Amino acid sequence: MRKVLPQNIKHAFQSKPLWRIFGGVLALILIYSIIDYFRTHPDVFKSLQNLDLQDIVLAIILDIIVVSAFALRTFVVLNCFSGWSLPYWSWLRIHVIGQILNFFIAQVGDMYRAHAAKSQSNLPYANYAGVFLFVSWLDMVITLTLASGLRTIVTTDVNIHDLPFTTLVASAAICFAIAPVGTLILGTMSSIHLCPAALQQWIKTLLKEFWRPLWNLKLDIYLILIALFSFSIMTLMVLAIFQGLGAQIALYQAALIITVYRFSQAISFTPGNIGVREWSIGGLCLLLGLDPGHGLLFSLIMRAVHLTSLVITGGTLVMSQHLNLAVAKEN
Repeated sequence: MRKVLPQNIKHAFQSKPLWRIFGGVLALILIYSIIDYFRTHPDVFKSLQNLDLQDIVLAIILDIIVVSAFALRTFVVLNCFSGWSLPYWSWLRIHVIGQILNFFIAQVGDMYRAHAAKSQSNLPYANYAGVFLFVSWLDMVITLTLASGLRTIVTTDVNIHDLPFTTLVASAAICFAIAPVGTLILGTMSSIHLCPAALQQWIKTLLKEFWRPLWNLKLDIYLILIALFSFSIMTLMVLAIFQGLGAQIALYQAALIITVYRFSQAISFTPGNIGVREWSIGGLCLLLGLDPGHGLLFSLIMRAVHLTSLVITGGTLVMSQHLNLAVAKEN
């Protein structure tokens, strides 16, 4: 039987002990602070009683759609490779397993997907890294742009050091949009022999695969439409959970919460970014005039919802794979 994790991914569990210790200690501190917050604010925790089962079921269904949409965006770009042979459902299974691994240890799931793409479709690691970087970049640009654009339909805003919060979000969107220019600098540095030859080639391949989809207008439009659909589904999910908790939340507030949620998925300091994500969203809710406790509850609920949706999706795909193999053997 083939091992689920290759040797280089197993090594990730054993490397960087100091960083893992720091992440573990930080996670314990943040978890304690969350428990202490609910201990001193019992009324907030009691708002869970307002959450109906149908709200949770709806959130799980919506999250399955979001996970499938993100996997589709990556698949569409990967499918442009002449040697790519994996069908969408096989890639979705790989994507979901990777997300489950990332749920517990950051970046291990990304390494697993890269290894699966190489072993099952002969896609070099640098090519996959370039595609993953492009899809992640496009996702953040669209999320930030939509969040800042919704400011035009509201009449209130919050300030941070006299700067409107949505202005900061718009500025972040612009920075992300022009970020590819930085890859040109990276490419120039690698071409003037500032790093080993093997690393130079790896960087050049990564940058090539990052830039290639940018020049394919038809592909970009397709990816943007999928991202807009995904953002709309996530907005419904945020509104459903907050309203289920009894909190009234505006559309632009939901968009900003999605923005911080996406950032917390991209950058991890603790296992699964536990505590960091909760307090980031709780702090944002405080800035937006919402109860920070509802932000903490939302993040914790989303953890349970996301893990459940991954287990349901992954379990269904794995059982389907085994069933198809059994049928194939009988025939």
